[in-house]
Amino acid sequence: FGALRVSMATTGYSDVKEFQKAEVMIAPALQTEGKALQRSQKVGMG
Repeated sequence: FGALRVSMATTGYSDVKEFQKAEVMIAPALQTEGKALQRSQKVGMG
């Protein structure tokens, strides 16, 4: 369930029923998007 939990948190869905209605999104840089901004602001996990 870990990958499902992370995917739902990343996309902002609150329950599985809503998550199942989502369209497929291909974004290779999704995990690193905005990291430079977070580092410059000294927020986030990276």
